[in-house]
Amino acid sequence: MIDAAKAGFRANGMVATGFTEVLEATGAARGAIYHHFPGGKEELATAVVTSTGDNVEAAIRTLFIGNPADAIANAVHLVASAVEHRDGFGCAIAPAVLEANGSRTILRAADDAFARWQSAIRDGLGSDLGDRIGADTSDIAALVVAAIEGALVLSRAAGSNEPLRRVGRALVAVVDPRPPESRIGEFPTALIRARIARGLTQRELAERVGLAEQAIQRYEASDYAGVSFARLVEIAEALNLTVHDDVRLASTR
Repeated sequence: MIDAAKAGFRANGMVATGFTEVLEATGAARGAIYHHFPGGKEELATAVVTSTGDNVEAAIRTLFIGNPADAIANAVHLVASAVEHRDGFGCAIAPAVLEANGSRTILRAADDAFARWQSAIRDGLGSDLGDRIGADTSDIAALVVAAIEGALVLSRAAGSNEPLRRVGRALVAVVDPRPPESRIGEFPTALIRARIARGLTQRELAERVGLAEQAIQRYEASDYAGVSFARLVEIAEALNLTVHDDVRLASTR
């Protein structure tokens, strides 16, 4: 029943998702919902918020391991993919907050969920990131949550996940301001990261370049080992990356 209510909140909002809609979606008897949620709509909404908070926090702690820029790119790609394959998309917590009608129970649950997401992101970003880019990781974590939540609203209005992908690219630039091609040794990794940030599957990238999907799979599995520079540039251009052919030899004097 909680999952059915989540889907209803995302698609139609909290007010428009009543017990009748939840029962129709689940096929449960009317008495069951009052048994599980004797506190009525407020208790159901609180359960939706808490469950959503738990699921997203677990996903963040799984994704935010290793390079922060990759983690953010992967997180946005995951959300964008969900948006793309769902008729009613958005965060189930947002309508609960906006339509809470002063319910402190719902608002406290939402505040706790957002705080846990920010804590998980802050832990995943690592203690040295703030020093490296000159920003507090708590502020960055708040920015990530606020930006993605806002991007979901923009995507809903546009009927497209493009606003979400744009925000994702901006967030990646915040945590790693260097251009992806700034170091030649990182070029292969930058290509993989750029594909993820662009929200492209391996098949979609292969189609852009005119290759079989299996070729891109092999390239990425081997970190593009043995792939010609011309092919690397071709893939970079398909990803809208700018490659400069300026190579300089440091002086040995």
